[in-house]
Amino acid sequence: MENRPDAVLVSERALFDAQGSKAVYIVTPDRKAALRGVVTEGSFQGKSIVTKGLTGGEAVIVDGIAKVQPGQPVIAQTAQPGRD
Repeated sequence: MENRPDAVLVSERALFDAQGSKAVYIVTPDRKAALRGVVTEGSFQGKSIVTKGLTGGEAVIVDGIAKVQPGQPVIAQTAQPGRD
């Protein structure tokens, strides 16, 4: 097993294709959705390994991403145990 201290694990449900690359929506400090381009390198325990684009402190939107628009106000909820 390889140690990647700068990588972040993200639910594969949060990732989508945007202009030929991978992206996620994050929740900004002012509680709005923002598009963030990311680079992934494989998976670990059912989650994608994000090596660029996230620092690990962001709240990533997992459910309902098909309805999200950048700049849209969002109400973040913590994932329930057992869900990714």
